[in-house]
Amino acid sequence: MIDVQQIALAVRACTRNSLVIIDEFGKGTESNGIPNARSWLTADGAGLFCAVLEHFLSLGNERPKVLMVLALFRCLILGNSLSW
Repeated sequence: MIDVQQIALAVRACTRNSLVIIDEFGKGTESNGIPNARSWLTADGAGLFCAVLEHFLSLGNERPKVLMVLALFRCLILGNSLSW
């Protein structure tokens, strides 16, 4: 829950002059309240991570500088559908 609150603050407070560093966001997120012990990143976590990335990209020239770190192949697929 703290990760989500920190991301919400970054999304609300950032400006085009900001540097937002996001490390391992979405990792360990529970899906429907049931921890998924076999998968280190659930569909909910991947969805949150990709939604935050897509939001920052949608800001155009007003977007902050963003460094997102996560070993996540699914977001590479999302990148193909976005206009950078």
